[in-house]
Amino acid sequence: MRFNRLDLNQLVALDALLSEQSVSRAAERIFLSQSAMSNSLTRLREYYEDELLIPVGRKMIITPLGQRLLPEVRELLVKIYAVTQLRETLDISKLDRELTLIVSDYASAVFMPLVLRLASIEAPGIKIHIKQLDNTWREQLERGEVDVVIIPDSFKHDGHPSERLFEDKYCCVVWNENPELHGKLTLDDYHRLGHVVAQISEGRTTLFDQWFLEQYGQVRRVEVKAPYFSLLPVLVAGTSRIATVHYQLAKLFQHMLPIDIYEIPFDVPNFVENIQYHKHFGSDPVTSWFRSLLHQVAKELMIEPN
Repeated sequence: MRFNRLDLNQLVALDALLSEQSVSRAAERIFLSQSAMSNSLTRLREYYEDELLIPVGRKMIITPLGQRLLPEVRELLVKIYAVTQLRETLDISKLDRELTLIVSDYASAVFMPLVLRLASIEAPGIKIHIKQLDNTWREQLERGEVDVVIIPDSFKHDGHPSERLFEDKYCCVVWNENPELHGKLTLDDYHRLGHVVAQISEGRTTLFDQWFLEQYGQVRRVEVKAPYFSLLPVLVAGTSRIATVHYQLAKLFQHMLPIDIYEIPFDVPNFVENIQYHKHFGSDPVTSWFRSLLHQVAKELMIEPN
């Protein structure tokens, strides 16, 4: 279909090209051959009378017009997707659709099993794709590639709606035969002992690390870094090290590992999780149902927001 002489199918290719700034990656993203994507770029250049992407060495640089087009095209495609999902009535029990979620490993471990169980009862035909929370989540949300993000409070994207989901507190986990501790964890112990910490992505500290540095002006004595929070209880077992984790996660692993849970020997603000979704998906009945289901599970776990 053409509108103002432009084949509207080319808008999908334009979005991929401007986002990836690479013909090969853009082709892979929307499942086209590289030659077909090259043809699309040629046609788009002719239509806009602009190079859009300029080869510089081994890279392609987006032109000023391309930079102006990128957010506009992305917004338009997300609106089109949202319109295609609207229905006058919706029978959740007969739903046949895939929802894409971005969730931290912490929420995946303590929260999502109950979510998936309840979703399978209410909507047996639904499919869930859980993606790892990493540095690309904002771009994926902007592009409408994800239906729901479960994100810590301070990471929220100001340009899109969010809903407070639940709170959890921090605690310490230690091996239950840790020779360095004698019935309690003191502030001196916390500073003295080696820590196992999560480093979610290269160079990015966790919320707790940021708070601890601001509060005490120092970093913890880190001896082990792991890519997931769910690994921390496993990695302290059999050692004299300690780890600071979310209480719900510690409780989950205490049933499986020889670990004890200690209160942190100083006051720490609670950890707050939020639901976030694209502003154009607010009226989508499927994601609205799913958000309600998330709140229902949080209430059943008794980790409602205060």
